[in-house]
Amino acid sequence: MSESEHLLPAEPSDTARSRAAVWTLRALLLVLFAIFVVVEVSALSGDLVERVDITRAVEGIETTALTVTVVVSLCVQVVIVCIWRLLGFVTRGEIFSAQARIWVDAIVVVVGGACLFLLAVLVLALADGRDPVWPVVLGLAATFTAVCALLMVVMRALLRRATELRTDMEAVV
Repeated sequence: MSESEHLLPAEPSDTARSRAAVWTLRALLLVLFAIFVVVEVSALSGDLVERVDITRAVEGIETTALTVTVVVSLCVQVVIVCIWRLLGFVTRGEIFSAQARIWVDAIVVVVGGACLFLLAVLVLALADGRDPVWPVVLGLAATFTAVCALLMVVMRALLRRATELRTDMEAVV
């Protein structure tokens, strides 16, 4: 395949597939966002809150579970909004812009913050030592979140490099 073929517009079927993928992803993001709203509302107003004993608020596992549930849910919702905005850049053909990188940076910050939060809760759970399962769950969640954060750092670097290459190519053409 010659270099000039890479500069040609995508096949119409590729464009149609891309649009379908974006709309499908947006629909799934809406469903996921709604699920996390339901999780937050049920966590804040449901059985979990009723089981929290105010006298044990500082040391209670229920309070910790409630806090983790709400904070992680909020982080996921922020990431969903960022992905939604990035999909808008994709559909407009502006993914290689400085504005798009802002949303990728926001994802990195939020996922990194969630990871640090989970690690802090993990340290507290290990120091408490009463429940052996809770630290394992938190450790797995923190590890998964760290992997996601590092993946986003790599993706951000790839986007930055692709943006530089596109700018260089536009300058030449």
